[in-house]
Amino acid sequence: MTTATQRVSAGGTIEFQADGRTTQNGLVRQGEQLTIQYDPQRPPICGGFHNGMPAWELFGSARFLPSGELFHGALIQHRAEGSGGRVFDPPVPVPFTVNVPADANLVEMWFVKRDMSGCMAWDSQFGSNYRFEVAQAGPAQPVMFRSGAERSPEMVNIFSETVSKARRSLSGGALGASELETRLSIAAWVQNASYQKNVWIDLHIFDPEDNLASAQTLTLGYSGPAGGNGDFFALDQTVFQGSGGAPGSVWPRPDARRVQYRLYYEVNGRVFNDGILHQQAVGADAAAAPVAATAEAIAA
Repeated sequence: MTTATQRVSAGGTIEFQADGRTTQNGLVRQGEQLTIQYDPQRPPICGGFHNGMPAWELFGSARFLPSGELFHGALIQHRAEGSGGRVFDPPVPVPFTVNVPADANLVEMWFVKRDMSGCMAWDSQFGSNYRFEVAQAGPAQPVMFRSGAERSPEMVNIFSETVSKARRSLSGGALGASELETRLSIAAWVQNASYQKNVWIDLHIFDPEDNLASAQTLTLGYSGPAGGNGDFFALDQTVFQGSGGAPGSVWPRPDARRVQYRLYYEVNGRVFNDGILHQQAVGADAAAAPVAATAEAIAA
């Protein structure tokens, strides 16, 4: 579950109006922001008061499919910003903005209004939820969620990640020989539920046109104990070898521009995932800085 940041988005907007109508302005697109605007008078009940002041709340939820990534956010504001801010009567509506996951094809939404008396009013299309299509704006072959995995950031999540590209000299080769390498370094936290564990990522690399350049599964190794009754598992290696060359000879390869992966943790016969399609942009081949040969390159 993720708490969304409330800020106005330059992407698509969906408005839920007081008279029951719903209006969509612009496309809901992968990798962009979606803003939900909801009129507080749309559910006319559960607007109680306490000591003469409004005593009710209004929340929205948005779930993206197929990943199931879930966002919650408040849709009203009771008090002006800053200490001592005046109380709004009635509360003012505020936009609820979420980042659309890169692999989403559908978003479903529902809303709830409740007050101090215990009154609760749901707005969920009579239990079926409001549904809107998500337009593709990224790779046509994203890393798909593994069937049977359980979404649980409480069991596994990314602690840190770094993606880099460099032009490395080839030790032992012809003078001036070099090759482009894209490197991924990640640390994952996992709940220490058993001694026997298996942690891995499904990884895709894409070129500038979001064509698939590489697909692989990589294992993370144990790197030490972590807080919260957890362990750290890590990976730090070259994940894509790009174009290279030496005087009189070149070997062209795709220009890696996007790294995308999903993280999995297998323990006690169950497989967990943090529910996130992780991705990072990579710089162009032409901008890669030259560095010395790595130990792994020398060993190869």
